[in-house]
Amino acid sequence: MGTSALEIFAPLVRLPLDVQCVTKPSVRNLLQRVLSRSDRASSLVSQAEAAFGRGSITAARALLAEALASAPDDVALALAVAQLSISNGLRDDAVTIHRGLLQRSDPPRESTMVLAELAFAADAKDAAIDLVRRALDRHPTDLELARALALYLEKSGQLEAARDRAIDVCKRAPDDVDAHRIAGRVSGRLGEVTQCVDAWRRVVALTGHKEKESRTAYGIALSHAGRHDEAVRELSDVVVLHESASAHSNLGMALLEAGHTDSALAAFGRAIQLEGTNAQARLGAGLALLEAGRTAEAVRSLRAATQLAPSWDTAWYNLALALRADGELPEARRALVRAATLSPDDPEVQELLDELTAPPPPRAQRDSIEITGDLTSFPLPDLIEFLRSGAKTGTVVVAARLGAGLVRLDHGRITSANAPGTVRLGEMLMEANLVLKSDLDRLLLVQADRPDQSEKLGTLLLTHRLVEREALRRTMFKQTLSALEEILSWPEGSFSFHRNRELAAGLPEDEEPISFDAQHVMMELMRIIDERQIQKP
Repeated sequence: MGTSALEIFAPLVRLPLDVQCVTKPSVRNLLQRVLSRSDRASSLVSQAEAAFGRGSITAARALLAEALASAPDDVALALAVAQLSISNGLRDDAVTIHRGLLQRSDPPRESTMVLAELAFAADAKDAAIDLVRRALDRHPTDLELARALALYLEKSGQLEAARDRAIDVCKRAPDDVDAHRIAGRVSGRLGEVTQCVDAWRRVVALTGHKEKESRTAYGIALSHAGRHDEAVRELSDVVVLHESASAHSNLGMALLEAGHTDSALAAFGRAIQLEGTNAQARLGAGLALLEAGRTAEAVRSLRAATQLAPSWDTAWYNLALALRADGELPEARRALVRAATLSPDDPEVQELLDELTAPPPPRAQRDSIEITGDLTSFPLPDLIEFLRSGAKTGTVVVAARLGAGLVRLDHGRITSANAPGTVRLGEMLMEANLVLKSDLDRLLLVQADRPDQSEKLGTLLLTHRLVEREALRRTMFKQTLSALEEILSWPEGSFSFHRNRELAAGLPEDEEPISFDAQHVMMELMRIIDERQIQKP
């Protein structure tokens, strides 16, 4: 992820990627062509269109059915009726018609395209791709089908296959601007910078030098390729032709990548003047300020970016870097945990998370029976991470002016947590109608006779088969988050960790005790806390 400006371009550049572009224009014009005819079927379609205009859906459908029955072999009519149906919200009617057309010995390309579009819109990506592949097998030289397949492959994440299809179309049809766009986008995502630059240069040549999106994409591709002077010139031209906050922000990113920090700050400043809520500009300004060593200002700008784009992992990651540089380690940890929640597989996030959550070396090297400390110098998230990485089993006891809290772990996994304000597990289960009060009272009597097992109501519920395991797990997770949130709200306190080699007892041999990944729990907790902070007026 890093601080490179190149990471900031792509998420905010709006490029055409509309599935509708794969539909042959004649499909959208078929209705007009059929209505211009003078036969009975076209008259019925005309009456149906008027009925739709009056809101008489039932009458319109009946007229369309009659039209189809009057000319059952008229493919153009069927396509026009399907188009009229779908434009009036009758998706299922259109699907039925197109599926019928696909059964013909030579099915119309239009039916393949429309059904593929509908399948893709319904998230049936494999079905859409299969439809187009089979049509392309019948018509291997059909460029429209080949371009449609490239687009669907791109949107489904099959980037290399999409690139190959798009390049093939580009070779056979050098003026196919949509194919060059697909090639540019996909090669950029694959890191093939030379191919990306070539594709966007061709798009610019085909669309004209005043077309904003294409020239923006071309400038970004040049910056990715390290051709900074050309990138700055291209994106400067875009600013002149189409001044906007996004245009200035993209220019700022290119300037920052080229090492022109002051010029980049000026570009981001202009973007913010034009649109104060532009997250890209706030993020870019934060990166430039951090590069200039103005860490406190960088923190303010990057914090604004996270507020404007709370789901943008790059903003949280760079905020963590700025906070670390400014010496605000607890805040840096929180920002980084948010970044890790949004992007759990990013290696740079995990590397920095490991660095920031590592406890002080002297304490980490102890292997004593009991660990003690102060929450102000060793925050609870750091302690939990230390215990998780060491696969510790035992209980964390937190003592504060507002009360005492407990966090139990089994080999580094959290099994439960309690705080004064936490609703008891039994009450939560009853409120959710997961257990009867009479059954709960009976188990509480069992607990009273077994004080050593007092914390293991969940185990007793499972062994007596009184609640489903997954329902119990969800409830325990909710209770754990609630307790930890309360403990984290305490401004100060001390802790002690008491190691314990005992695991949860009383369960059948083939059933593991319920526990939660500690890192996942803390990330989810930080996400909840951050969202509540953002929602505050």
